[in-house]
Amino acid sequence: MLVIFIAHTPGNSWNDWIPARFGFSSGTELFVFCSGCASAGAFGRVFQDKGWWLGSAKVVRRIWQIYWVHMALILTSVTLAYHAQTFIGLDAFRRFLPLVDHSSVALVALIQLSWLPEFLDILPMYVGILALLPLMEIFSRAHRYLPLMASASLWVGVHLVGFNFSGNPWTGDVWFLNPFAWQFCFMLGYSFGLKRIYAPPWRQTRFIGAAIGVLIIGFLFSFQPLVDSVPALRHLQAWLVPEDAKTNLAPSRLLHFLCLAYLVLGWIDPFADRLDRGVGAWIVRIGQQSLATFVMSIVAAQLCGFVFQFAGAGFFVTFGVNVFGFSILLGTASIMNFIKREPWSKPHTKRELVVPGHLVIK
Repeated sequence: MLVIFIAHTPGNSWNDWIPARFGFSSGTELFVFCSGCASAGAFGRVFQDKGWWLGSAKVVRRIWQIYWVHMALILTSVTLAYHAQTFIGLDAFRRFLPLVDHSSVALVALIQLSWLPEFLDILPMYVGILALLPLMEIFSRAHRYLPLMASASLWVGVHLVGFNFSGNPWTGDVWFLNPFAWQFCFMLGYSFGLKRIYAPPWRQTRFIGAAIGVLIIGFLFSFQPLVDSVPALRHLQAWLVPEDAKTNLAPSRLLHFLCLAYLVLGWIDPFADRLDRGVGAWIVRIGQQSLATFVMSIVAAQLCGFVFQFAGAGFFVTFGVNVFGFSILLGTASIMNFIKREPWSKPHTKRELVVPGHLVIK
C-alpha cells in the first residue's frame, strides 16, 4: 500500500527508489498475489465448507461492493481535479476532458468500465479477476491442480492471442491491467492460501542460487542508468520487458516476483511470528483494511500530486508529503479497524459509585 501510494503520486521523486526500479516486478504483483492469499480465506473456505453456490454468492457481493467503490472513486477524482483546476489553476482535469467533450459517451463508458482513466484501473482489474473465481472453483471439483492449470492456460492464451477489454472508446486502448493475465498471479496466491500448492523448501542452495540469479538479471535490465549506458542491454531489455509487460504480466515480471518472494519469505521465516510488533503492527493494520486504504491512497496520491505541482518537489516538501500520505493510510486503517469492531453493539456497562453508608449511585 505504501509503495502503491508513492507510485501513484505525480511528481514524487521517491518513485525513483521503489522496488520496481531495481527489478522486473513491482508492487502490483505483490498486491495481486496477497489479494489471492487473502481471498483464499475470504472465499475459498466458503466454497469448500458451504458449497459452490454460497461461495459464488459471496464473490458476487464483493464484486458489487468493489464496483460501487470504483464509481465513488471516479466521482471523487473528478471533483478533486475540477477544484484543483478551478481554484488553484492547476492543469488537473485533462484526463477527464471526455466528460466535457463527449459527456454521454463518457458517462456510459465509465459505468460499463469501457473507459478507465489513468490510475483508476486497479479495482476494475480486481472485479474481472473475482468474476473468474467461481469458474475456477468448478475446476477444483475435478482436481486440486486443475484451477491453477486453467489459470496458467488463460495467461498463456493472452500472450499468444492478446485478448483484453476496451479501456478507451476514443483511442482504442485496452485495460492497462489485463484481468485475463493478472488472474494467474492472483490464482497463485489463492492456491498457496488454500495449500493446494506449496513453496519450494526454504534455504535450499540450488533454489537460493537460482532466485538470486534472476534478481541480478532483473537489476541489470531494470536499473535504467545502467541500461542506457550499454546498448546491448537496451536490446535485451526490449525482449525481456516488452511494451505490454505490465498490461499482460510478462513472464519476466512474474518470475522475478516469485524469486523475490521466495528469498524474502525464507529470510524472515525464523522471526516471522514477531513481524506484527511495533511498527510492523501499523503495517499489518494497513494490510488488514486493504480496500479502504487502497482507495484512500489513490485520493491522497492525487492531493499530494497537486501539492507537488503547486509547491515544487524539494527535499523537505517531498519528505513531508510522503509522511503525510503514509499517515493518511494509517489513520484510515485505524478508523476502519475501529468501525469494523462495531463498538456500538457491545452492551453498555453503567458505572456504579459506592459511597460511605452503603449508598450506591448509578
